[in-house]
Amino acid sequence: MQTGRRTLVLFLLTETIVFLLFYLFLAFLLQPSLSATLYYLYLFVVPLMIAITIASDPDLIRSAIKSIESRDWVFLVTALFIWGYIFALHKFSPLDIFYGIAIIDEVNFRFLMIKMLSRYVRKEYAVIIQAALFMLLYANYLVFEHQGYPGLFAPLYMLDLFSMGVLYGVIAYLRNSIYIDLIIHISLFDIIYFTPPIPYWISYVMGGT
Repeated sequence: MQTGRRTLVLFLLTETIVFLLFYLFLAFLLQPSLSATLYYLYLFVVPLMIAITIASDPDLIRSAIKSIESRDWVFLVTALFIWGYIFALHKFSPLDIFYGIAIIDEVNFRFLMIKMLSRYVRKEYAVIIQAALFMLLYANYLVFEHQGYPGLFAPLYMLDLFSMGVLYGVIAYLRNSIYIDLIIHISLFDIIYFTPPIPYWISYVMGGT
């Protein structure tokens, strides 16, 4: 099998696993042991599949190396040190800073997906398509927890997810790395630890984190 075709097959398989495990995780949320198993399976299997897909293609390997070598890594390290200091002050575990799904999202959607889609469509369109798929991934909350998004909140939630996907995608497109995206995504999650009870609309503003 030619390298390009093999990489495409691996990519499609990876995305199928991403959506399947993520939807199953929420579908069995009321069964804690099964849900936890699916969650940790997602954290293990998806990064492995992403790594295998990238390793199968020389162009993806070169792009990954270039992205890793971006000087934006300084901003990410600085942000992690700041969050580590904040967490230490509040006696939280520094390990709580890292949100595994956020990291997987950025590597998968903003690196792998944009790079793969850019082989078939213009990069600007690739950014839009990955944002739409990002929105569909998190639409599982509307499928399994629809009661939490009554009336107008459902379309607003979807619009929020799509907008966040576009924002992350544009930043990755402009910077040619995902470090800034990681800072924003992880920070939005870490803010939750310090967010007091406030009007319920905030949960929609932070959709996709």
